Amino acid sequence: MSGKQAAKTDPELKRQMEAAAAGVSPVQAVIYLNPGSKTRSALPVEETEPAAKKLLDKVAAAVGEQPSASKVFRNLGSLVVEASPRFLEELLKQPEVASAVANKQSK
Repeated sequence: MSGKQAAKTDPELKRQMEAAAAGVSPVQAVIYLNPGSKTRSALPVEETEPAAKKLLDKVAAAVGEQPSASKVFRNLGSLVVEASPRFLEELLKQPEVASAVANKQSK
């Protein structure tokens, strides 16, 4: 057992990742970064973008592919990532990720 705790993941995001895994469609996820302290609700603005870039680079190196697109929301301590299910699965295992939800919700 590695001791890593998986990020809290929205059931809709899990469903979309499973559906996309059968094909080549990317999935969009909103990733909330771990604030690093229980007294903060989000990473400080100046730390969010470098932390997001480092995280995406780490995952890209691990899986051998880049996300299709990403956008960092500095003031919210979060980012949107469009990537393959494989990339997102690895991303969600990282301790820097607090939680994740599907960017597109089913109706």
